[in-house]
Amino acid sequence: MLAKRYRLPIQHYVKERGRSKSNRVFSVRVFLGATAVNRFGVVIPRAIAKKATTRNQIRRLVFSFLQSKKNHKPVQDFLIIARSPIVSLPSKDILRALTDLFT
Repeated sequence: MLAKRYRLPIQHYVKERGRSKSNRVFSVRVFLGATAVNRFGVVIPRAIAKKATTRNQIRRLVFSFLQSKKNHKPVQDFLIIARSPIVSLPSKDILRALTDLFT
């Protein structure tokens, strides 16, 4: 899990517009950094995964991937939104999709 200073308060950014990039599994919105560190928020809608345990499992997987990206320059805020095929994918495919987005 990421430390609190690296987590984005997603309630303030869900309806904001930023630069976006997406693939089949994720959509990422990038905002100018308001703090001195990169911040990350992950949104997994209930329509995608009904059970909270499934949503939290995916969220933990994404946050573990983001541990290595927290010192990335330039400083930005990232909002990562999951799409529907994520529930049926194995974890290695989810990590591969994240790697494609962040390279």
